[in-house]
Amino acid sequence: MILWAATTLGLASPAWAARPHRVDFVWTSTDEHCVDAATVAATVEATLGRPVFHGEGLPIAKIVGHASRSSSDEYSVRLALVAVDGALLSERSITTKGSCKRLDESIAVVIALMIDSVEDRPSELTVPATPPRDHVAEDVAPLPTAMPSRLGVAFGLGGGASLGFLPDLTPFALFRGEAEWPGFPPLVLAMRAHGASEAHLGQAAGGTFDAWSGELSLCPSWRGLTLRFGLCLGAGAGAVTGAPVGLQAGRTRVRPIVFAVALPSAAVRIAGPFWLRAEGGAMVPILREPWGVDDASGRYVEVYRATVVAPVAALVIEVRSDP
Repeated sequence: MILWAATTLGLASPAWAARPHRVDFVWTSTDEHCVDAATVAATVEATLGRPVFHGEGLPIAKIVGHASRSSSDEYSVRLALVAVDGALLSERSITTKGSCKRLDESIAVVIALMIDSVEDRPSELTVPATPPRDHVAEDVAPLPTAMPSRLGVAFGLGGGASLGFLPDLTPFALFRGEAEWPGFPPLVLAMRAHGASEAHLGQAAGGTFDAWSGELSLCPSWRGLTLRFGLCLGAGAGAVTGAPVGLQAGRTRVRPIVFAVALPSAAVRIAGPFWLRAEGGAMVPILREPWGVDDASGRYVEVYRATVVAPVAALVIEVRSDP
């Protein structure tokens, strides 16, 4: 919308008679919620108390204004005061959030001050008693619905050791997978292949043990661009395999094990999507099958049972899809 306000309306007053000149006005808007040219011109003239855009004399300057929406809820207006020879005399920018209507009176006052700066003598400015437009019904366009962030996933391989899950200090290989849905803590699946560990009754009979285990945990975490900290709490299960050593009669057996886990962790970005994670905490066996042998007198003697709390630590190299 463009308005060239250079038409004579026959308005006259003692104040205007002393100023037989006018100011040209050009106004454009790219948003329907912003004020139109006719309303701006009328409000400015009411503020100055004279028909500054409708005089019969020669123009002494030109006001050029443009209103637009700069973001989903932000509006801006640019105003320029231009001399008759095209030179830029001054320029102003006004912004607001929520509704373009909030700019109406500010636009009028700023334009009035610009015009006043080129007049022979300053004018007394009067803000109209009523706003240019009704401010009760806001014309704020609804904010666009935010799209959910994409699913974050990570996969890692590493190794570590546990103490008491199997006899002695036992190494394990670790696979770690993580999925994070927007608004929920990460869900982690960990699979461990525990190495062989032996337990004996002195130098006599005993057994060799290894195990497979897996756990599912919720891992509330804090993350930055290069660091991540979390605490995984969950439960898991597995199978312990025991093979007899130094026995004349015996066979390999497989027994279940059920446990809870509490694993704090910290991760640092190495490069790009690659991270190094360190975790250390405890596995707490809940179902702990005993392993034992019958001695020469036929009495049952326990050789091994998982401890009540088994400390565990690991290092993992992982690839993450999330930022």
